[in-house]
Amino acid sequence: MGVRVSADFTEPLRHFCDTRPEAITPKNSPMAYAKDKAPISGYPIDLYHRPRSSLWWAKFKVKGYDRVELSTGSREFETAKAWAINELPEIVANLKRYGTAKARTFKQVATEYLRECKTKEETGQMAPERYRRAKRITEGLFLPYFKQKPVNAFTDRDINNWLAWRMTKGLGKRGTASRATQKPAKGTLRTELSFLRGIFYLGVREGYLHHTQAPRIKGDYSTLYTDRRDHFSQEEWHKLEA
Repeated sequence: MGVRVSADFTEPLRHFCDTRPEAITPKNSPMAYAKDKAPISGYPIDLYHRPRSSLWWAKFKVKGYDRVELSTGSREFETAKAWAINELPEIVANLKRYGTAKARTFKQVATEYLRECKTKEETGQMAPERYRRAKRITEGLFLPYFKQKPVNAFTDRDINNWLAWRMTKGLGKRGTASRATQKPAKGTLRTELSFLRGIFYLGVREGYLHHTQAPRIKGDYSTLYTDRRDHFSQEEWHKLEA
């Protein structure tokens, strides 16, 4: 973000943008109730005020994708206009590459999740001990493994690979309550997965990934604790008896 864009550079981008008059906003969209709607001439961008907001918001209409609505963070029209035009190339690039306008890494989303948990803890919506566990587990078990992976590039295999790591090399890491070298208790693993699920839920809610891009995180991984001993089948016993 924050790259200066010349008119010559933005010209090719208009090929990807939907500027047709019939490309209107659905009635249930915040734009339907927007105030002071101000289209930016020559660009597929509308600036507007949301109800009870003094900031200008920008609505980007990129052909083939859902409309993107972002706060410009400015109360001044010219500043908001410059910001929106400046953001357009990266928004188009992110939509084409990631399917979302706001590409984020796992680390960025996890950090945002912890900030939200801290706010909940301070306002009494989350128990202090649960916040401490969320922070300890996220920083000790999730961030060292997933690091800078784009949050919208995860698959179910990534979660399964993390589980395999957790059950072997991840034992006794500082995200756990102790330095034990045994597998975590089932309840402990469920708690860890609930925090991991919360990180992806925040990502979906904030538009960093589509809900179809979120990996499936099941609540039951009992098969990880199956420890069957070698045994003879009934047929093998009969052969031994013979």
